[in-house]
Amino acid sequence: MNSTDSGWDISDRITYLLFDNQLINETIGTPILCEILTIILAVVTIIVGAHSSIIQPINAIDPTKSSQYFHSSDIDGKKSDEKIKENQITWSMVIILPIMASISLISMYYYSKKLNNGSLEMFMNKYLIIMSFISSSFVINYLFNAINRNLGFKFDIKGNNLMDDRFSITLSKDNEIHPIGLDVLNVTLPDKTEREKIIKEERLKELRNDILIDDQIVNYYISYGQIISIISAIIFTIIYYKYNNNKNWILNNIFGLMVVSMGISNTSIPNFQICSIFLILFFLYDIYFVFFTEIMVKVATEIEIPAKFIIPNTVSKGESLIKMSILGLGDVALPGSLIALCLRFDLFKFHQLNKDKEFHYLQPYDKRYFINSIIGYIIGLIITVRFVKYTGNGQPALLYLVPCLLISVYGTAIYLGDLKLLWGYDEIIEEKKGAEEDEEGDKFEYSEETKILISDIPPYDVKEDKLDKDYNYEVEYSSSEEEEI
Repeated sequence: MNSTDSGWDISDRITYLLFDNQLINETIGTPILCEILTIILAVVTIIVGAHSSIIQPINAIDPTKSSQYFHSSDIDGKKSDEKIKENQITWSMVIILPIMASISLISMYYYSKKLNNGSLEMFMNKYLIIMSFISSSFVINYLFNAINRNLGFKFDIKGNNLMDDRFSITLSKDNEIHPIGLDVLNVTLPDKTEREKIIKEERLKELRNDILIDDQIVNYYISYGQIISIISAIIFTIIYYKYNNNKNWILNNIFGLMVVSMGISNTSIPNFQICSIFLILFFLYDIYFVFFTEIMVKVATEIEIPAKFIIPNTVSKGESLIKMSILGLGDVALPGSLIALCLRFDLFKFHQLNKDKEFHYLQPYDKRYFINSIIGYIIGLIITVRFVKYTGNGQPALLYLVPCLLISVYGTAIYLGDLKLLWGYDEIIEEKKGAEEDEEGDKFEYSEETKILISDIPPYDVKEDKLDKDYNYEVEYSSSEEEEI
């Protein structure tokens, strides 16, 4: 914990309003309110990160527009193998990541001792400005789509009224040689009356042409959610840059929520074996740097960078005093990776039992593992807070969070008789199985137009015995073909 002298900025005004009032002082008290807000903040962050990590399981049928649960964002749930493997934690990374975390922590500690903290904080905060844009854009886009599809389903709103349209930005060759400049005729030409609509249609036909496939160099597809999220992210980044300081715990926590949610979503751990070892190694890492060195506590309390959640636990307007409790972002992100895996396993298990069901984000399914892991996390967090109160010293949160999480997850698996299924679950293996099934079942077939086009192309034979090591080959044409050549 650390204390700061209060200034009359917006965050201080909100702090005094929420924490230093008669209702709170006469009921639960500021310390209990601090604990409740810390738990809510951590759990909300994990819930957002876990749900945004969902992709279409390999055992699910592709979504179709005819389903009552369909939303355009369902299409985004199907990722290519390359995209899935991009951010997956492998066995080798499980060993490397705790080592890298240790090096980073020690470097920050010694760097802050040699130079003043202000230099390190200034460097880190410049980097975090970029992160604030990327993470806020990601989270706002996810929340827009989630709210959009749920409201649309609840009130049976479809299409344009739901802002569910998607747009294509195309870079293509201009073979018709149009005048240089921006073409916004579709927006600028009036179309209120029938006559204006006809004139507009004729004008567009005159000045525009269909873009051939071969002329399309790049296509970028964008949704309403992305447009809104980019604009909102720019606004948030400007606000964060202008108003964030060491005392502004509100902006700090919003930033932390977005960064951790994006981290949980984009860093995928493919199975429970890797995830368990991963958490156990960081469990040991946390214990060592908190109990056997001063490094973790010094970095967490003395270097003012948004790498932690901070919540006021002692507030006095009369004394101009605000003291903070802190929770490291790693204590949310690392357990969040297991909880996100539990949610994906719940979805996988649902489709394993319902092989005729399509993948849709709105599809209801039993989230037993996800809910139980959240409960385990909350219990671990409460134990952590209690030990901090009892000892009066900072505690390695993972010391309590990791056992509670593992007990809740594997206890659920044993109770439901799923231990073998859970231990054998592997998103990488399932991808490979799916690819093999596709190769055996779904054979590629040319369209009718392509069949007509290639029907006149003469066949040729490739002599296998003439293939060399560099895969060069000779083509032997029939005598009739040689005459044509």
